[in-house]
Amino acid sequence: MKKSITILQLLFIVMTLFTACNKSGYRNDGKLVTWQSEYDSIAVKDADPKTFKVIGWVYGKDANHVFFAGRIVQDADVATFEYIERRYAKDAFHVFHCDSIMHGADPKTFKVHADLLTEDANDFYWNGEPIHVADKATFVVLSDSPEFIDFANWGKDKYNGYCFHYSGATTIPNIDYESFHRIIPSNSLNEEHYAADKFRVYFHADVVEGADPETFQLVTDDIGKDKHHVYYKGKTTNVQDYNKLTKIGNHFYTDSEHLFTWELKDVNDADPRTFRALDTISMYPEWYADKYHVFWLEHIVKEADVSTFQPLYSYSYKDEQKVQNQYPDDNYGKDAHHVFYRDSLIKGADPATFEKVIIDDTTWTVSDKYRSYEDPSMLELREALRGISVSQ
Repeated sequence: MKKSITILQLLFIVMTLFTACNKSGYRNDGKLVTWQSEYDSIAVKDADPKTFKVIGWVYGKDANHVFFAGRIVQDADVATFEYIERRYAKDAFHVFHCDSIMHGADPKTFKVHADLLTEDANDFYWNGEPIHVADKATFVVLSDSPEFIDFANWGKDKYNGYCFHYSGATTIPNIDYESFHRIIPSNSLNEEHYAADKFRVYFHADVVEGADPETFQLVTDDIGKDKHHVYYKGKTTNVQDYNKLTKIGNHFYTDSEHLFTWELKDVNDADPRTFRALDTISMYPEWYADKYHVFWLEHIVKEADVSTFQPLYSYSYKDEQKVQNQYPDDNYGKDAHHVFYRDSLIKGADPATFEKVIIDDTTWTVSDKYRSYEDPSMLELREALRGISVSQ
């Protein structure tokens, strides 16, 4: 069955064309070599302008060094270093993927099939890492066509299956070679995270215990089903019939008797029959309620009064006028007596005067008539923008 081009594939094609056409590259005015990226210009201080030359893609070299995007390529032999194609180069002793040595790759027999798939006399490689194929003669990548090899998730030889990922490939031992196949989604926007042979179903490199290969179907990237069960990321869930599920907001599903998160985990503390989204405007609402409780996602907001609770609307200034924003705030809500940040009570906050005012994309104020408050989500955002992971 021919699979149509996905949004991801289209994005890749567009980005490839953009990269090929942008102004990145080396500049050499005879006094200084610079590497010009899309965003800035960097002096390549170790480069000798008199002997420097561009040798292909983002590689360059002078009499003493090889450079990749302005950085010295360590352990490269300058005299024999040459660009191959795409993101690969070699010298007399090594093959290089970008600026890293592909350990074990043979420069004499190395060849490139695609951005991610390469080969030498001994092995195949995925994104610069050895696949460790058991039998080269029978190895194949499971793809619609050679043009789409870089989007493949699966490969096989007569002994093993292989699940591809960014850091290489994981071996799946003892597959049935003739019947091993990728499971193709009916929706081309979904990725192929499942494969099967006539004996087993696989999610990535793991066997999906109890799954029936004959009736297994892919529902979304991570959800599959067969005649017995519904699975999320290869694990059996308590969902009996995926077709009977209805979506609540963007985070929950229900079959009227049970409530599940989008990962198909059971939500046991909620009433499925009365559970609803309190925010019906946002694409990804985070406030919910049933007849007993208010929820921030799947977390009960313990002190909240269901009958008076509502998500907080923030404000912004436009033309010096304070204007209420269109969508409810993801993090703040209030009832007649309390204010809440997510599922936590803000002690002492006044619900009548509590407000959040957006200053810009990274700054806002939170206050009531008594005081101003430090907003944890603003700290998280600022730390994330600095590349620092902040625990929840």
